[in-house]
Amino acid sequence: MYLFYRSWMDIFTKHKRMYMKSQKLIYCLRNVSKSLSNITCLCSHSYKVNGDTDEDADEEARTTPGERFIDFVASSGYKDEPDTDEKNEPLLLHRTTPVHRAAKRSTVNSLFEIYNSFDVNYIDEDGLTHFHVACQYGYEAIVAKFLELGQDPNCFSQETRDARYSETPLNLSLINNHQRVAELLLRSGADPNLCSQNGDVPLHIICGTVDDSDDGELLEKFFAINDQLNNKVQVNAQNVQGDTPLLLALQTGNKKAVELLLQKDADPNVANASGFTPVYFIGTIDLAETFFKINDERSQTIQINAQIINGYTPLHLYLAQTIFHKKAVCAENHETIQVDALDKAAELLLRRGANPNLADENGFTPLHFLCFRECDDDDDLAKILFAI
Repeated sequence: MYLFYRSWMDIFTKHKRMYMKSQKLIYCLRNVSKSLSNITCLCSHSYKVNGDTDEDADEEARTTPGERFIDFVASSGYKDEPDTDEKNEPLLLHRTTPVHRAAKRSTVNSLFEIYNSFDVNYIDEDGLTHFHVACQYGYEAIVAKFLELGQDPNCFSQETRDARYSETPLNLSLINNHQRVAELLLRSGADPNLCSQNGDVPLHIICGTVDDSDDGELLEKFFAINDQLNNKVQVNAQNVQGDTPLLLALQTGNKKAVELLLQKDADPNVANASGFTPVYFIGTIDLAETFFKINDERSQTIQINAQIINGYTPLHLYLAQTIFHKKAVCAENHETIQVDALDKAAELLLRRGANPNLADENGFTPLHFLCFRECDDDDDLAKILFAI
């Protein structure tokens, strides 16, 4: 049957005069092929033609016979009709449909023309739902239809076995930068603090994404929408690695996000599972100065000498990095901006009260690390340390 449809589509593409005959074939498809299982089987099989598997990337969407078949079914006007009970309630929700398979490959839009019963949210074996797919691909109109018909914006399968599909609908929209869908979900009752299987809340997604063109606009908008809705956003939420949104914003160098989080009472001393606190990631002097300035304004005390599991303090870490960079610079006999930035960050820590005599688990102090530096007879940082 599928080979017949495939052959017909090839002929139809080349010979448009067959239009009237095609309408008869479409009529047959809609009225003779009443069995949902037949259409579902054929649509699902379309992802297997030409040797494709679920893991293959589908870079030639719309060019394979399988994709053309799906377009053909969609254009025929065929619609999925879920089985219902005597109260007209869907009988079967746990069912893998071609929409789920398409989400694991590429094309979805045509399939939503077929599976357009938006009061039914099919769930596959991995916990992925049609609603998740719509949020992932940014189909705002489809997401809106689901929500209008009572779809829970926080639907999330805790039993999912596949980490790729363990995200909340809101997280999926943010991961794929579908900001309008994210706003729609929030205004429809999505929980801004609901976490995925790995503990990420929406703030982790926003702050952990490097986007030079954003400049904190998405985070600012996220806070503004939740303020309007009187939603309390947990700015110190930790994922399974113990990372807070502030830690991620510092790691990605997102200065505006750091400012916004601190102004929203983000704790500047929360450590992750490895013991790293925000001060370990202040990086550039510009980011460091911003970090300390805002915390000073808010009367926040920074734990400058917090130690990780091996006893390193932030000062240990910055000086340890300069050792290796200094050696590289000496070997190449030229200056580097990175070494200078690390030196300035270390200097700032010293001026903020970092202890140069605090030993790590091997007995080494930051002063030892400073003495390990090579190729510089006029080390300004050493002079500053002793002056302080």
